[in-house]
Amino acid sequence: MSMNLKHLILYAALAGTVMFPATMDSFDVLNIGAGGASAAFAQTVAGESGTIEGVFNNPATLGSLGGATAVLGSYNPYIEGMSLWSGAAAIRLPGLITLAVSGYGLMFDPIPGDIKFSGDTGRLMQSGDYVFGASAAFPLGSYGNLPFTLDLGITARYVMEMLDDVTISGVMADAGIILAFTNLAGNDMFSVGAYGRNLGIPLSQANEITLPMAVCAGVMYGAQVSPVFGYKALFDGTYYFNDTPKFNIGTEIGLFRTVMIRMGYMIGYDARGFTIGGGLNLGFSGMKVSFDYSLVPLGDLGMHHALQLTGMFGDVQVKIDPGKDLYEQGMAHENTKRYEEALATLAKITDGSAYYERARKSIEKLAVIVAARRAYGEGVGYAREGRLTDAVAAWSRVPQGSDVYEKAQKSIAKAKARIAEEAAAQAAPADMSDDDLYRNGIALAREKKLNEAIEMWSRVREGSEVYEKAQKAIERAKRMLAEE
Repeated sequence: MSMNLKHLILYAALAGTVMFPATMDSFDVLNIGAGGASAAFAQTVAGESGTIEGVFNNPATLGSLGGATAVLGSYNPYIEGMSLWSGAAAIRLPGLITLAVSGYGLMFDPIPGDIKFSGDTGRLMQSGDYVFGASAAFPLGSYGNLPFTLDLGITARYVMEMLDDVTISGVMADAGIILAFTNLAGNDMFSVGAYGRNLGIPLSQANEITLPMAVCAGVMYGAQVSPVFGYKALFDGTYYFNDTPKFNIGTEIGLFRTVMIRMGYMIGYDARGFTIGGGLNLGFSGMKVSFDYSLVPLGDLGMHHALQLTGMFGDVQVKIDPGKDLYEQGMAHENTKRYEEALATLAKITDGSAYYERARKSIEKLAVIVAARRAYGEGVGYAREGRLTDAVAAWSRVPQGSDVYEKAQKSIAKAKARIAEEAAAQAAPADMSDDDLYRNGIALAREKKLNEAIEMWSRVREGSEVYEKAQKAIERAKRMLAEE
């Protein structure tokens, strides 16, 4: 068979059977379909930290991978005649590097490669699009003990489209970065990420693959509101060179950290529209297994179903770590200013928990707050008993920078003024008449010097004409002090 006829069959098969008229379109389908979990929230993955699905998009997500090792496998039965598969494996060396390998492909049923008479179709041609990659991610934040997460990742990919003896191939590279902040308002995370895609080098001399370069940026915010309910919201924007921008919006709701409900919307794609899905996370001793499902639009191909199984091993952050629940409870107490309860809860986290170091730092901060509040409360108690010198000593223990420091300083100033006034009152002549003592007390009360007024009235001798008045004045002054 002539070469021209073979090429004619090739182009007819691609246009008629595959229904993707260009190489780029079929690889777009690959990119949309890869990753069963992220596909459910419309592939809004540029800013998400700690997922193995970063091998298919932003490789920086691998830098904070949850498990010491992780594996992923998914299968996507599209329509009759084609299907998509993906697989990945990663290993994390804590604080150093995460290494991963991946592969995914769009496979078509074999089609006739030769045409013969008498109904014999001859040999069948294997066809499909395939991508194989190797990734490395670096937790830069761990290198410098930074108070935030900073991850950098790169992926090298071999891209190939084959049909019979015609193979189109190329080498692509992706590079990305993610910056994440945790515990901004409790047990939450805000992250922002960006990556460049398809930095390509054609390998074959003819029919070279040159997938369009693209840049993508995204943000993610998520929070575990309680042990029962958590959520995250994501947004991505992607710009393919010489093409229109594309946008992805996604959200995930988690119940009991076990049941996940996901949805999203794809804007600007040929396969635009809503995505939905769900997942089930199961924690065992030293591992976590996730089953995920997604339903994604693929334009004229209709909706496709993705099934994915993910496993993480040596994962110190799964539910079996009791420190996770204790840490979340402690943060909830702190956010509601129940500092002593927060301190007691965090103190229960033992060494060996993934949350131990974070708990230690929170305990140090809370210990200062609790000590300051106890000292301030102790001073208030002494002041109510009239033990102003003891009150000043207690308030003086409140450290500068605490939330009650300013109140303590104002209380110290007032107490010292009262002590001075009481000393002046006690220094008054001992031979003052009862009338003078009563009148001086009235004058002090008008000046709001109630403690000094009480001291003056208490010196009025029983049996004098103003004794009853002095006693009533003392009672009124004490009530006024209590109201203060």
